[in-house]
Amino acid sequence: MILDHIDDENRFRDALRAWLPDALSGRPERGADEDHVAHDGRVQAWWLGVLRTQKLATPHWPKEYGGVALPFRLRAIMTEELVRVDAPTPMRYMISFNHLPATLIPWGSEEQKRKYLPEIAEEGMIWCQGFSEPGAGSDLAGLRTRAVRDGDHYVLNGQKIWSSFSVFARRSIVLARTDPDAQKHAGISFFLVDLETPGIEIRPIRQINGGAKFGEIFFTDARVPVADRVGEEGMGWKIAQSTLASERGLLWFEAAEKLHRRLDGLLVQAAREGADWPADAEMRRCYTELRARAHGMRLFLREMMYGPPVDGAEELIRTAAFKVAFSTFRMDLMSFLVRLDTPDAYQVGNTEDDYLGGAMFSYLTGYSGMFGAGTNEIMKNIIAERGLGLPKG
Repeated sequence: MILDHIDDENRFRDALRAWLPDALSGRPERGADEDHVAHDGRVQAWWLGVLRTQKLATPHWPKEYGGVALPFRLRAIMTEELVRVDAPTPMRYMISFNHLPATLIPWGSEEQKRKYLPEIAEEGMIWCQGFSEPGAGSDLAGLRTRAVRDGDHYVLNGQKIWSSFSVFARRSIVLARTDPDAQKHAGISFFLVDLETPGIEIRPIRQINGGAKFGEIFFTDARVPVADRVGEEGMGWKIAQSTLASERGLLWFEAAEKLHRRLDGLLVQAAREGADWPADAEMRRCYTELRARAHGMRLFLREMMYGPPVDGAEELIRTAAFKVAFSTFRMDLMSFLVRLDTPDAYQVGNTEDDYLGGAMFSYLTGYSGMFGAGTNEIMKNIIAERGLGLPKG
């Protein structure tokens, strides 16, 4: 077992590296009549099953809920090695593996943890996130979905939008307003919602890159048990900060490693294919600049993760700065990939992994990084006002 070596980082890496080739050898091929959506889902489910054989499907979770409490440095090593061999990324399970436990472990009742966490670790239950609404994205506290108490249930009415992988999900975490008369941050509560509840409809949203990763969720008199409210009424905004914090850390670390690997392989590919671009001075300059930026961001991330702890305000500023730098870098890299490719690159193609796929797919997808998880404009305001002390407006 790879976990036999958790006391030695080098031996842990070696054991993982030795195991991966055989583990990946059974990767399912795409069937002749199978579209990319069905194939991606099948591959992700298969890979989670393989990881479970080593108890590595949810390595960061506490042992009592199906994890192994793997130390952070070993999780980073695991991420590096998985990216190195292009192992599948369980994109559909992002909320299940990160956002839900980040919420339930500190805030949920013991009954909620025992009910919902094991079914993810053991069965691969897919969750999505019902936070953003039309008119309440960057200003999330402006949400208007209502939850009205009716005995031992709440009745939900409203709409959510940009819910990643909601078309595949069985459950959702949802923010809803329970007190319309309270200040907008104080009147919000946090719910765990079964998406098969009557009165819930999910509609896919077709994206510019041709995919339908996101969906809209409509609630019409949908009844949610009081037992599925996390924390007390009015605590939703505070609880959601734990949820949103899970978007950072290793998720960004993995994304940065993927883009660095993609950039690193361009010269190898150019040499193999006899490409002309390395002989062009301007293209070499662009490539060198991208390499330097990628290396700088990787160092910045490691400092954020391994460096001494900072207070909440400083962490927020660092997070905002990295988000702006990373999303801008990602867009510039994808633009560079389009410049390198042949006309075939303009066939968009499709994949569930935002960091892979053809050049044009990656380029079009890259725009989402400029406004997802808080727009870059909001992030710049945070840096200006809280980091530099500049006045508002």
